[in-house]
Amino acid sequence: MLHKRKSKSTMSLQNSEAGVTEDEWKNVQNKSFKRWCNEQLKEEQVELQNLTDDIQDGIKLIKLVEVLTETKIPRYNKKPKLRPQKLENVQQALDTISKEKVKLIGLGPSDIVDGNSKLILGLIWTLIQHYQINQAVRKAGIVGNVKGLTPKQALLKWLQSKLQNHPIGPPVNLTSDWADGRRIAALCDVLAPGSFPNAEKLPEDSIFQNLKDSIEAANIHLGVPKLLSPEDILATKIDERSMMIYLSEFLQAQPQQKQKKQQQQQQQQQQQQLSNGVAPDNIQNSQENMQVYGPGIEGGVLVGEVTEFYIQPSVPSPQRPLTVFLSGPSGNRLDVCVTPDSDKGLITCSFQPTESGTHEVNIASENEPISPSRYKVNVLPPENGSNEEEISIVRAYGPGVDGNNLYLEHPCPFTVNTGDLEGQLSIEVTGPNGPLIDSELNVNMIDDGKFDVVYVPSTPGNYMTEVTFNGVPIPGNPFTVLVSDKIGDSSFVRVHGDGLIGGQINEALTFTIDTRDAGHGSIDMAIEGPSKCAADYQDHGDGSCDVTYFPIEVGAYKIIIQFDHQNVPGSPYIAYAVDSSKAVASGPGLSDEPCIVGERALIYLDVEKSGRCEIECEMKGADGTVTTVPFDNLDNVTLSGSYIPTKPGICTIDISMFGSPLHGSPFSVPVIDPNAVSVTGKGLKIGIVNGNNVIDVKTAGAGPGDLKVVMIENQTQSRVNIALAPKSDTRHQLIYSPNRPGLYSLQISFARVSLDPYLIRVIDPNGIRIEGPGIAPEVPTNTQTYFTVDHSKTGCDEATVKIVYENSNANIRFTKEKLSKYVYNYKFELSEPQNYKISILLDGEEFENSLIRIAGIDQSSIKLYGAGLDGGIVLERGEFYIDTKHAGDGSIGLALEGPAETPVVCTEVEDGVYKVCYTPTSPGLYSLNVTFSDKLIEGSPFHIPVTRGPPDASRVKVTDLEMPGRFIVDARTAGGSGLLQVGVTGRFYPAEFISVKHNGDFTFAVIYDLLDPEEISISVKWHGIDVQNSPFSVHN
Repeated sequence: MLHKRKSKSTMSLQNSEAGVTEDEWKNVQNKSFKRWCNEQLKEEQVELQNLTDDIQDGIKLIKLVEVLTETKIPRYNKKPKLRPQKLENVQQALDTISKEKVKLIGLGPSDIVDGNSKLILGLIWTLIQHYQINQAVRKAGIVGNVKGLTPKQALLKWLQSKLQNHPIGPPVNLTSDWADGRRIAALCDVLAPGSFPNAEKLPEDSIFQNLKDSIEAANIHLGVPKLLSPEDILATKIDERSMMIYLSEFLQAQPQQKQKKQQQQQQQQQQQQLSNGVAPDNIQNSQENMQVYGPGIEGGVLVGEVTEFYIQPSVPSPQRPLTVFLSGPSGNRLDVCVTPDSDKGLITCSFQPTESGTHEVNIASENEPISPSRYKVNVLPPENGSNEEEISIVRAYGPGVDGNNLYLEHPCPFTVNTGDLEGQLSIEVTGPNGPLIDSELNVNMIDDGKFDVVYVPSTPGNYMTEVTFNGVPIPGNPFTVLVSDKIGDSSFVRVHGDGLIGGQINEALTFTIDTRDAGHGSIDMAIEGPSKCAADYQDHGDGSCDVTYFPIEVGAYKIIIQFDHQNVPGSPYIAYAVDSSKAVASGPGLSDEPCIVGERALIYLDVEKSGRCEIECEMKGADGTVTTVPFDNLDNVTLSGSYIPTKPGICTIDISMFGSPLHGSPFSVPVIDPNAVSVTGKGLKIGIVNGNNVIDVKTAGAGPGDLKVVMIENQTQSRVNIALAPKSDTRHQLIYSPNRPGLYSLQISFARVSLDPYLIRVIDPNGIRIEGPGIAPEVPTNTQTYFTVDHSKTGCDEATVKIVYENSNANIRFTKEKLSKYVYNYKFELSEPQNYKISILLDGEEFENSLIRIAGIDQSSIKLYGAGLDGGIVLERGEFYIDTKHAGDGSIGLALEGPAETPVVCTEVEDGVYKVCYTPTSPGLYSLNVTFSDKLIEGSPFHIPVTRGPPDASRVKVTDLEMPGRFIVDARTAGGSGLLQVGVTGRFYPAEFISVKHNGDFTFAVIYDLLDPEEISISVKWHGIDVQNSPFSVHN
């Protein structure tokens, strides 16, 4: 379809700057990005003429990557001719970038080789951000109390800090605030004082001159390269990315003196004349260091007119000759006249085209292409007065040629802007079914130089739009787009990112909106909350974008996202902005007081001043296990959480809000296990009065903590001294010595946590009283016996008795009789002559003084024999024998009782046989008690009659005859009944008086009285027979 003159369109696409068409910002970015790349490559003497075309083979892209990464890429193909060689080169460059941790999303080597301009611009922008803006921001030392700034925000913050004290004031953006050139001049003057004074007084109606002067001043005084021209800034609304590149150069700029002609002087090199398309050997250029320029290369060539271009080596190299080839669109080779200039080191190439269309210039050395070796030149028809430079301003832009969200049976609009050019515009659209007819393509001229074009695709697939002006393809021609059969559906929009949840105030919060699978539609978004939040959009150019907002007050923010006027899934989102530094964490779950294993520990968060959000809390136990601690709303300003520790030791509580730790976090909390504290020992069960009672306390496995003990007597509530003796880090001994019996309470605290109290009964074993025949060392068998136990003074409520065989511990049955509360009588009978043990247990404990050993004695087997048992004679020894050989172990006991005390002598004459002797001194009936092991034997007591025997005067003794008037007669051993006859005469007369007194023991006292006591004759008869030596003569 052909159209005369020009038309204007109001059709536009959404972009980061409203009202800027995609083609316009692409054009500006292409220029600024190319200039930036060339600025990086100037030390390598490599130059990009066309950003898209010149990196397709990967060589110059590798050079750029090597400069940026300061590394060398080995073994790449320096003369790629085939597509696989180019793909391999590009892949090596991308791999090197990826190793630098630069994220390349949705970009492959084929996109570069195929010349995808949008993705190539995205690649260069990524490199600029990483190696220019980010590094410049870091090196400039931009700091403050705000974290998480994007490169754009950091750059703006730095610019604001530099101009905040300047009369012109700080900027609020990176675009329109710099459009009049005054702030560029002001920034130049701040960084290089005196370089541009009174910048704020520049005339506002001289914007172009202001821009030109300020850009020039920045270049001269600060060395800031001219990445933007005044035309770039004034041609349309400022492209933000291009401005960011330019302004970031100021971050590291230093004042310096530069002359405007420095670059021109560096490019002067030796030149020689060339002829016949071949240059002499002595002025050739290396493959990497060559500039090709001039109208014959840059455009404006007409059919039939002679034109020329120039080859200028940067470094002379006397190597191989150069050959220049020129071919037309029909494949015919044209003659090229090559003329050297030896003084300037310049090679001039001239030719005369014979047909219109795209011509190709190739430069080779010994038939090998030199990089860059191929140049495309558009030749115009002879009747067309426009040159290629004029046609280069013709632009086609809009969804119909850019390929953004094109769908079946939906209008695909685009705009063609021919500017002020006069000529013929041709538009042809070819779809999957062939070219569209005129009725399917609607073209309207809406303004001078602008055409509004719309076509409605009826079949999904690729559509190619060809736009020529005066027969010459416009830049970007042909345009190929993909039409999808998908219809816009908000349910397919994906929104993700931490910014949807929230974050810290004064920090950048970001989320991503992805509409690539949603079909045709537009995005609307709003953020409502306690403070206004300006949103920053970064379009990825692939149907997705990043949204960054910056809350400055705590609270909930509602994020509303709609696609085609319909809420996307999850919209509206509620994001919480918080200030974690103002949240206060407390509670027993965070205190120095220990937590208990298995018990819930509470945490409280006061979020009145910090704002509330989802709390991130983890508890790392002493064994290294990590548990998430959930939180719930306790009230309007308080959150509560809890955890249950499972292991003793030190646990760590880490609490944060959106990744920022709360004050004091992480918290170290001791955890103990009181159940692991072991309390044992005899002194825990029962205590002994005045004894060293010991209790063992072990804390191994219970966790960290100190041990404290208190002991109290229950009756008086007085404290008892108790010693705490450490034996090791985890073992202690408690020693106490009470002075009276009773109940005592022991309280043990571990790590300030009280264990269950212990009730200890203290007893006095010495207070027990045990009496009765049943506890004698020897107890008769087959005879009931008993003993009595009185424990009223022991402090024990109950005494337990056991009677057992000592060798087998078999129990002996007994009966128990209660005599009073603490007194009991125990009756039992032994059946065998064996050793037995009687134990009296106080509160279940056995004590030495209440342990009695007895021997069972079989008394029926004890035999007594001998004459001394039948009777005895006074003063004559009586004898008898006791045989205990069959009675078991035991001792003999003898007691002889009668008219007079009579000693008894017992002698063991053989094993178990004893001889008993006694000598009675008085007649009468004597009783003999015989015991075996303190028990009377059978038949005891035995009765023994003792008599005096027949009278025997020879055994009568008369004494004390010399005593005047008296003497003694002793008939104790003389037998008889006691008939004593006494006669006393003097020399002349018998005794006037004689008295005989019986003393009761067969001794007699005789008293007499004589008239003539000089010679006395005394006659003594016993039972009528004179005693020995009677009569007795006594002389006084």
